[in-house]
Amino acid sequence: MTTSLLTYLAFAIGSVAFIIGLLAMLLPTKMSEGFGIAVSGAGVHYVRALGVRDVFVGLVVLLLGYYEQWTSLGYVCIAIAIVAASDFYTVFRYGQRQASFAHLAGFVLSLVFSAVFFW
Repeated sequence: MTTSLLTYLAFAIGSVAFIIGLLAMLLPTKMSEGFGIAVSGAGVHYVRALGVRDVFVGLVVLLLGYYEQWTSLGYVCIAIAIVAASDFYTVFRYGQRQASFAHLAGFVLSLVFSAVFFW
């Protein structure tokens, strides 16, 4: 697989995570609805914390992609898959079940991306 394709993939993954995190920090009530567990009041502060998590993940992926650290990106994608699985379980159990399947898709895609980066 060519390095440029991996670079674009890392840029796409990192950018999406970064933008989702930024939106969660700026629009926590709206983003919590999209996440699958709507919150209000003091709960918006927790959504902002989740936003910081996603900004961090996005920056890590962008930096690893920039420096072409493909094996490290593979491991990071496994960690992202664990987070997505946890989000899926939480939303499936306590939130809107339909919204939980976006997290399940994130889990599967993260494992696929991991395999691509290890390849």
